[in-house]
Amino acid sequence: MHFSKTLGCALLVTGTSIGAGMLAIPLVVAQLGFINTALLLITIWFFSYIASLLILDITCKLSPNKQTHLNRMAKEVLGRVGQGVMWICVLGLLYSLTIAYISGGSSIISALFEHQGIMLPQWIYAAVFTLILGGIVTISTRATDMCNRFLFMFKAVLLVLMLAFSLPFIDVRLLFEAGNNQKYFLIAAPVIFVSFGFHHIVPTLAQYTDFNVKLLKRILLIGSLIPLIIYLLWVVMSLGIMPRAMLEQDVGDFIYSLSEALQRPSMLWIVNGFANFAVITSFLGVTLGLFDFLRDSFNVAADHMPKRLGIAVLAFVVPFVFAITIPAGFIQLLAFGGVFFAIMAYVLPAIMALKMQLGGVVRPAAVATFGVVVAVLGVLFS
Repeated sequence: MHFSKTLGCALLVTGTSIGAGMLAIPLVVAQLGFINTALLLITIWFFSYIASLLILDITCKLSPNKQTHLNRMAKEVLGRVGQGVMWICVLGLLYSLTIAYISGGSSIISALFEHQGIMLPQWIYAAVFTLILGGIVTISTRATDMCNRFLFMFKAVLLVLMLAFSLPFIDVRLLFEAGNNQKYFLIAAPVIFVSFGFHHIVPTLAQYTDFNVKLLKRILLIGSLIPLIIYLLWVVMSLGIMPRAMLEQDVGDFIYSLSEALQRPSMLWIVNGFANFAVITSFLGVTLGLFDFLRDSFNVAADHMPKRLGIAVLAFVVPFVFAITIPAGFIQLLAFGGVFFAIMAYVLPAIMALKMQLGGVVRPAAVATFGVVVAVLGVLFS
């Protein structure tokens, strides 16, 4: 029983972490080389895991009151000011990621069609992407869940195929090419940081496992290690196949170039399929959270379709307008989202832990410092 629950919850952590942000990792680490990238990935994973344990401590401490959402926990410990900051960070993160996924999704679709000779304005791809997927989320949570399950299964299969077929094409020499400018560490950190974002589900997992701390620690460790391993393999594949110069492009062109470098016609569909499914599943998960967050904020009933359409305007039309008008691209938006994520999942929980006298002083202080550093980098490089 424990094994089944451990595996299921660990996969929830993994599935929440792995998404469209993974596509941007090779682009931001191209100048670092594999060794430096591996060190950066492991460092960010370590702090991500430590921060999740801090949230777990806070959750279990508040368990008698059943304060199992970060927003409510912040209110319980830090008052309305803390709750307000948490509310802003959650909303800022969800909007930033929604805009990023519309931008990235339309870029991938655009690159695929343009290389087939079909030239259309970028906003058309963005509109179709938003209209179809936003419509699914607006219909119901069940429709979103069923669609996400189906696509997630295909995403997992395509990821395995993509990594397996790429092995013969990896040039080890390319892995150890690195630039001399260490500022790329600073640029890459906020994007990779967001790719380890599972902390908001820790309170939910705690309640699901009846606050079994020993089991939860194992779940968080296994669930966060799987993305680390997959990201390392993804970096080996990308950096080992494509020269650094070919990695300096937007996400859509990168995906197409990677599929061409694998020299198999089928790989075009496998790589593009994985990229599209990664963006779509991420979009569905994030926008479902955004939609329900706005619905709860405006006290709209789940089955009231006219009012759901009004929420859909805020959840999808607003990000769509930003995605087609602002100059920031996929990577910059991910880094900007990292600012809100750092405050939400690192800084505020660390302050809460210090106030509650959990985890001593060193661990919360280290988590808070790391969160502040990443937030500052996100502001500077987004």
